[in-house]
Amino acid sequence: MKTRIFFIICMLFFLCFSVNSKAQADQLNLEQTVLAALKANPSVESARQVLEQAQMNVKAARGYFMPSFTLQSSYSRYELYGNVLTADNVNRDIFSNGLKISQPLFAGYSILSNYLKAKIQVDADNARLSIARLDLIFHIQQDFLQLLKSREDLKTVNNEIKRIESQLEASKVFYKAGLAPYNDVLKNEVELSKAHTDEIKILNLIKNQVTQLNTYRSASFDEDVEYVGDLQHFDFTVSYDENSAIATALSKRPDLFIGQMSIEIAERDAKQTFSKYYPRVTLDFSWLNQKNYYEDYIYSKTKQDSYTVGINLSWNIFDGGTTTYSYQADLRHIAALKKSLEKQAADAKADIVKSFTNIDDAKKLIGLALKAKESALENYNMADARYKTRIGTINDLFDAQYNLTRSESDINDAYMQYHVARASLFYNIGLENVGLDGVDSGSLRVQ
Repeated sequence: MKTRIFFIICMLFFLCFSVNSKAQADQLNLEQTVLAALKANPSVESARQVLEQAQMNVKAARGYFMPSFTLQSSYSRYELYGNVLTADNVNRDIFSNGLKISQPLFAGYSILSNYLKAKIQVDADNARLSIARLDLIFHIQQDFLQLLKSREDLKTVNNEIKRIESQLEASKVFYKAGLAPYNDVLKNEVELSKAHTDEIKILNLIKNQVTQLNTYRSASFDEDVEYVGDLQHFDFTVSYDENSAIATALSKRPDLFIGQMSIEIAERDAKQTFSKYYPRVTLDFSWLNQKNYYEDYIYSKTKQDSYTVGINLSWNIFDGGTTTYSYQADLRHIAALKKSLEKQAADAKADIVKSFTNIDDAKKLIGLALKAKESALENYNMADARYKTRIGTINDLFDAQYNLTRSESDINDAYMQYHVARASLFYNIGLENVGLDGVDSGSLRVQ
């Protein structure tokens, strides 16, 4: 009996632990959602593969500094019909094997420029990976905050439905008592139908947002997971000011870094083009082994080895102006990239200023919405009391009900706008703040 009781207790403990673990696994907050997506999202993985490709290209470019080895092997049959004049005209089989080694000594700096360009490309692709991560983080944060707002809107609509149902019951009682027209009942039923329609729309919106968040994590679109959070309990800290945010963005934002890397790559391309003015010098070595198998000759077989070592120079003296015009085109391309980078920097500054403006506006909207709700709630209670005492009209009650619902919705929208503006600020600075935490300047990961 004791053994059986102990076994039952263990099974119950195991089941409780399993259910609790599953409940924890099925709940994800904003930070957990972002981190899971960064590990599994195809767009980030694609950028990572491009980075690894660039790293391989650096090793490939480095190989051009090394000598090249070429092995050759051939067989041929020589036959001559007619009078044999010399030993070279005797019928024979020819086997040859050879080795060529070529070491570049000078290539007009093109090899060095190509190698340095490949290294710069690695830095640029690493920045592109950072952009892919930042884009994904920002999109998830937007959709996550919208999901939380939709859930708050659902609560608002449910409160509205309860109020209208209460109004509907009161209007029915008044109608049966002959104190109100049947028109009041019909109006309440119409308002209730509208509220249920809004409820259906919000539920569909919530479902679509959950599907989108699942997709970000490369999970099944219908995976049963609860995304948890509360708009009013996110951190409200913004420790950056405009000057520190702009300074950080100009030095660390990955798209600006890519712009600078693009200029450096273009400068390397221009040097490669200019290197065509210079000669090419190589140190070459070759060895050739040839065996001849004769027919009708005093020798049946001969063998010959030959070696050559030399320095070769090639210089393209004239190419019809191709190099000159190509070099001039490269310089124009560099100038265009510099102007484009100037515009990117100006846009980055403007984006940060806009983010701070949106943060300030949303902060003011939160205060106004909270005050508006207090007034709207008081107005609704008064209108409801007046209607139930037959002093006020049903239209006055509907107006008060609409204003209260709108004020509650405005609060949800203001909180969402505030946190989206914070997410936009971190995105425009180039910082990965996956959980929208309150941070000091420089305490987040900088891309």
